[in-house]
Amino acid sequence: MVRYKSYTGIGARDTSESVLKLFTSVATYLAKNYYTLRSGGAIGADSAFERGCNKIIGKKEIYLPWRGFSNSDSSFIVSQNEAYKIAEKYHPAWNRLSPVVKKLMARNSHQILGLDLKTPTDFVICFTKGGAVVGGTAQALRIAMDYNIPVFNAGLYKSIEVTREELKLFFIKNTNLKLWGGYFMNYGSKLKNMRTARKLTQFELGKKSGVGITTITRFEQDQELPSYVIRAKLANALDTTHKDLWGSDRWKG
Repeated sequence: MVRYKSYTGIGARDTSESVLKLFTSVATYLAKNYYTLRSGGAIGADSAFERGCNKIIGKKEIYLPWRGFSNSDSSFIVSQNEAYKIAEKYHPAWNRLSPVVKKLMARNSHQILGLDLKTPTDFVICFTKGGAVVGGTAQALRIAMDYNIPVFNAGLYKSIEVTREELKLFFIKNTNLKLWGGYFMNYGSKLKNMRTARKLTQFELGKKSGVGITTITRFEQDQELPSYVIRAKLANALDTTHKDLWGSDRWKG
């Protein structure tokens, strides 16, 4: 019997189109890998995740503040008093919120802690402007951070290319997923083989790339995953492309 895990896919209404497309692809990929989507049915990032999940009729829990919110037909409607208690604990100005906004905040309790409010999500993927803890998404992020739940915020990155690469690193560090096409599988060996084929010592590669020798050693021994910026520097120093050195950037289910 397949054991489903869960993740939370949420974010701002004004998420860029390129990030929305990425979220939809990611949601399909995660659904194929037996992850249940937890989200909130709002326009923007929430809807992008749900569209991706729906492509393969994946499992989802779409928590709504009231029935019919944003034209959703989800039956996960906030009703438990505990959801409001949790929301109050994490909101900095709870007493100033209207009853309607309190319902919106209470649904975030379920997005992170599940239907029973006792089952934390495995990780959060989201978008907020500039990666800041702002807007309605901030409530969910405050809960996630307090529970030490890994969070990937696409708003931290300036381009969609960097966002994709950093998300892959996030998955490698925080899940047991075997990523598409062997991406990053034995990446250290590939780096070392390409370096030695060009008859470069670690010192020489470091001098050409601006990456420290100790760091290169850790990469080649698979002790550390390089960031997108460092991967680009190493590829350039080896006179190759990012794709040839590190693999395809396509999401595959």
